[in-house]
Amino acid sequence: MPHDGHLRYTPEPASVATRGVAWSAGGALLLLGGAIAVFSAIYQHAVPVKTMPAPQAFPQPRVDTHDVEKLRQVRAAQTRQLETWRWANDQHTLLQIPIERAMQLLAQQGAAAYDPLLPPPQEKQP
Repeated sequence: MPHDGHLRYTPEPASVATRGVAWSAGGALLLLGGAIAVFSAIYQHAVPVKTMPAPQAFPQPRVDTHDVEKLRQVRAAQTRQLETWRWANDQHTLLQIPIERAMQLLAQQGAAAYDPLLPPPQEKQP
């Protein structure tokens, strides 16, 4: 026969050596358990144990009942600042005037109210 020159296929045996697989799996599990035990011991030794404090009730909120008085004081101070004449700086070179008077002065100037207060600086001619 012409097929005699070919190699014959011989399949592997149906059984696998389970003893070797079982020993390998057991060794891996033993190694894993040992690593978990070692890391657990290191964690227990390195991390201090803290006990939780007993739960406490929150204190009652403190409600500020003086809001209306504080608002009245702030508004009075702002109104006083807007309605009084005073020096705005320590050198007495800048004067603060009441807002009503400032609006009257601006209205009297008309369109010139938006002009600069000081003339632009003159460039020196060489």
